[in-house]
Amino acid sequence: MFKTKSQEELLKLTPAEVDQYVADKSAFEKDEIIKAAKEAVKVDVSEAIETQVKSSKEEVKELREQVNQLKEAGNSSFESTDIFEVIEKSLVDFLPKVKAAKQAAGAESPFDVEMTIKAPVNMTTGAVTNNVATPVNYVYNQVTNYAEDVRKREYIINYLSVGNTNKPSLPYMDKLPTEGTMAITPEGALKPLISISFTLRYSQAVKVAGRTKISEEALDDIPFIMSMIRNELMYQHDIAVQTAIFDKVTEVAPGFVAGALAATTTAPSNWDAIRAAIYAVKIASKGLYTPNAVLVPSSDAYAMGATKDLERNYVMPPFVLPDGTRISGVTVIEVPDGETVPAGTFIVGDWTKLHYDRYKTFSIRIGQGIVGNATAANIVSDFESNMYTMIGESRFHLWIYENEKIAFIRATFAAVKTAIASA
Repeated sequence: MFKTKSQEELLKLTPAEVDQYVADKSAFEKDEIIKAAKEAVKVDVSEAIETQVKSSKEEVKELREQVNQLKEAGNSSFESTDIFEVIEKSLVDFLPKVKAAKQAAGAESPFDVEMTIKAPVNMTTGAVTNNVATPVNYVYNQVTNYAEDVRKREYIINYLSVGNTNKPSLPYMDKLPTEGTMAITPEGALKPLISISFTLRYSQAVKVAGRTKISEEALDDIPFIMSMIRNELMYQHDIAVQTAIFDKVTEVAPGFVAGALAATTTAPSNWDAIRAAIYAVKIASKGLYTPNAVLVPSSDAYAMGATKDLERNYVMPPFVLPDGTRISGVTVIEVPDGETVPAGTFIVGDWTKLHYDRYKTFSIRIGQGIVGNATAANIVSDFESNMYTMIGESRFHLWIYENEKIAFIRATFAAVKTAIASA
């Protein structure tokens, strides 16, 4: 019986050599040769498939690492412009691999389904409308300047006590008012009792987050994505944090108590009302807390600056800068009516007593998700629509010591003026 060549030997033969090899063999021997060749090819294909699967797994693993790197890169301080350079570099490195890994791994890729939340209006190239006959894609890819819509501005964080922490639950100790005092004591008499007590409190980290949709085509436009991160997601994040700050101050700030300032001012103005509140904080804290900013609605700020005497000359108190930006050394922050405080109301305080501690600083994530649930008749996925979800979020603590709440006062101009007006 003719001994066939090994699988490795068969794979090395050229087509001509194979023909010469099988030309004079018996039918049985030919069957054996063909069988051996098939086995050799099967092994070779199997190894190729295994290699491809391994390669795909490596690409998915690399993608996951890129996602984690992008997330970590987003955890830079959002106060620094360096974060934009880090994010942009991450996007440049990351987005091509998203597409490549997606094509290699197919629809079952682990990163295809990332979120199961209701989608907002999708943002695509077709979302840009024009009143002139300018191609939409030209506007989308080439025009980088635009006038932002009129919206709120962020201004208060720089006045706070800002820090960082690695604790999702942040403990802090409040000292309760001391009871009892020392006194001159007769010989042999019982000494006065002084009671000192503390209360352990906790701040739980809260999350502020938002998301937007972008098309797969938008992934080719890094400047556009950076604009969305800087001008939309990060802006919305900062405004949400500021809103939380104002909600906290509104919750904890006491009203105005005239005390020794009652009935001390002749014909008080709004300037006098703010100055009285500044001194009320100093008096209540025994000089420990000094206000650093006061929020005044625009309409009230205008009325204060328009004050005239009987001869229609403008009048500006000596404790106010000519442009009205400081009162007794305290910065005046003019805010749109109704945005932070209602017209006729103001908030003054030592804002450093309000603690804003970042637990997870602002980060960006990009992935694909679905709309619907397991029981829905139709589930629409980002994968099917060539869409991506971009998420911006952070977690932070916002807290204040019980004894430091007197560093703030929230009051109306009318109430303060009534309290300090002399008969």
